[in-house]
Amino acid sequence: MIRPGVPFVQIRSIKSLTQYKTKSMSAENNVGTRQLRVALNYNGNSFTINSIWMATQPAVQLPATAFKILAGVDVTGLPRLIQLFEDPRILRGAYREGMGHSYLKEESGQLVISVPFIQPENLRTVIIRIADLTNQKIEKFDYHHLSKFIDNNLSHKHILHEITSTDLQVHSDWPKIAVNLGLHFEAGKFEIYKDKANLFRWRMRRPNGEIVAESGQGFRTMEQCQKDLQWIKANAGSLPVESK
Repeated sequence: MIRPGVPFVQIRSIKSLTQYKTKSMSAENNVGTRQLRVALNYNGNSFTINSIWMATQPAVQLPATAFKILAGVDVTGLPRLIQLFEDPRILRGAYREGMGHSYLKEESGQLVISVPFIQPENLRTVIIRIADLTNQKIEKFDYHHLSKFIDNNLSHKHILHEITSTDLQVHSDWPKIAVNLGLHFEAGKFEIYKDKANLFRWRMRRPNGEIVAESGQGFRTMEQCQKDLQWIKANAGSLPVESK
């Protein structure tokens, strides 16, 4: 069972408010004109991106509640949203008379974070910082006190995870989003280079520069290396996956 957390969304500044307001809805309750929805799996120690999709409505501000997981969303270098979540691993059962609600804690759970934007180019510079508020002394769980806490008290030891635009762009859901938004999508690239033994090798990089595959041997000529790379490009997609 997957149950997204319920976010508290707030506008960080008057500048953000003016830039992100919409004509059809109150600027005090809405941020941006569209939003990415980023679903994260949380197992108590780490977060992984499960899926990303686009919603064609603003992010909506909900009443503040004292939850333990905070997500601060920066877009184009400026803070846009503060969202608070319950622990998504804790599930509440149906109410029973005389017994109340039962609770179950699973090994992992899912929460969904909103990333507001107006222009697609805004999504090129996104930072999502997720922090644990457990045992933190916060006077009030409203926007102004949370903003003050983030500015003055949130340190690296409180940060559980950080997600950037690069993390979003290497996810398998990103190409479809990029095409829908008209964004240039760079899937990565192959490189041919010479190793220390002066042999030719190929390697594949993600858009963030991470090497994810490379030739298992060196080749004496560029032509031999190119032929090996052409075979990989032609056949890799159809090869079976074996688990050992």
